[in-house]
Amino acid sequence: MNSKQFGILLVLVVLLGGAGLMIYNKRGDSWSGGSATTGQKLLGAFQINDVTQIAIKQHGNELNLAKKDDLWRVRERGDYLADFGDISKLLLKLRDLKAVQTEKIGA
Repeated sequence: MNSKQFGILLVLVVLLGGAGLMIYNKRGDSWSGGSATTGQKLLGAFQINDVTQIAIKQHGNELNLAKKDDLWRVRERGDYLADFGDISKLLLKLRDLKAVQTEKIGA
């Protein structure tokens, strides 16, 4: 490879790198919301202790959890006791859920 070919190759690499950097920065800007709702809790002042039912539905399957006599139970299993630790973790995660990106709808 002579010096002319090397120079052309170097210019092409710099141009491709610059184009890639511009695309990367542009894509990153589209993901940063920057609005007032970004970073705020989605469910506001979510009261964990007020939750008495949880229904999870996916692809025709359904799971219903109900709080009876201060114990969580699985309705589909004849009110079998549910694992309080797992339900507690879920409710805590829902309480702390925050928006990381916002989208303008209808704009």
